[in-house]
Amino acid sequence: MFGWAKNLSVLLRSPLCRHIALAVFLSIIAIEAVILVPSYWSQEARLLADLSEHARNVALSTVKGRDDRIEPALAASIAGRMLSYPDIKGVVLVSSEGARLVEAGERIRTIETDKNPITTAQISSRNGPRYEVFWRAGTLFANFGVAVSLDRSTVVSDLHNFVARIAGLITLIAAFVTLTTMLVLEHRLIIPMFRLRERLIVGHDDTMELEVPAANRADEFGDIIREFNGMLAELYLIQRGLEQSVAERTADLARSEERLRAIIDNSPSLIYLKDTESRILVTNKAYQQYYGVGQEDALGSEGYEWQERTNVEKLKKQDQKVISDGQPVETEIERTDNTGKSTVIQSVKFPVRDTAG
Repeated sequence: MFGWAKNLSVLLRSPLCRHIALAVFLSIIAIEAVILVPSYWSQEARLLADLSEHARNVALSTVKGRDDRIEPALAASIAGRMLSYPDIKGVVLVSSEGARLVEAGERIRTIETDKNPITTAQISSRNGPRYEVFWRAGTLFANFGVAVSLDRSTVVSDLHNFVARIAGLITLIAAFVTLTTMLVLEHRLIIPMFRLRERLIVGHDDTMELEVPAANRADEFGDIIREFNGMLAELYLIQRGLEQSVAERTADLARSEERLRAIIDNSPSLIYLKDTESRILVTNKAYQQYYGVGQEDALGSEGYEWQERTNVEKLKKQDQKVISDGQPVETEIERTDNTGKSTVIQSVKFPVRDTAG
């Protein structure tokens, strides 16, 4: 029970499944609606024919074979007797010449002027839906015709019930076919597709395999999974190769950095590296020993703190010139230590460019 509900929840979450189910449902509704229209017309024609046949039998039973020329009093009696039947709301007896012999009940429209033997019309009046039938003289009776107005409300009600029953049946059929389609899609497409989607979103482990049961299927979806697994295998090999290349390159860079660091630290020259804001990034041991600062203290500083004030402006201009001109600058700086001994330092500064310039 819970498994079925869970699968249904999965199906309802799938936009693809919803679109397919809606398309199937609406297609069935459309097809059945096309079939329903002629069925409705056929049912309406049958019900109206039954109503007309009922009125015909009433007329025949009322007249009882008196088809000769009738007097007005007899015509009124016949019309009154016919009007006593609940479905008959109006009666007109018409002579063979077209003259109205008698009218009883609701007024009937002038359908008797038609030349056809039998004339019918559906009327909507203030008294309700009506169905008018006119049998010309010579059709039911030899010397006079009969027109009746029949209550069509039972026909309308029966048609509404007919449409409701057919619509309910169509809905049940459409729902059953749609549900069957969804269940087929669930096992053959939606669930495998969800597993594939989740596998792709979550990511791959070291095996780079898709754990989708559809891989062994002998259909288009199985072909897709197998092809995808093949591409993943190739990507796995490429990834492994890239990882190995990156690891080797990283090791080479580490070794190069170690060699460069050894060269810098063992050089007797005072070496340091600054960024474009004149902040120290790297110093060597000779620099640290000469100025009496540690690597941690030097990093991030401008280095002017341990310079003589008479040299600070000169050093700043030097730094700015290297940055602005992008050319090496060579100069001499005189420095006096704590003992009063004066030392001339030859300073060479040059830009170090990265890949961005």
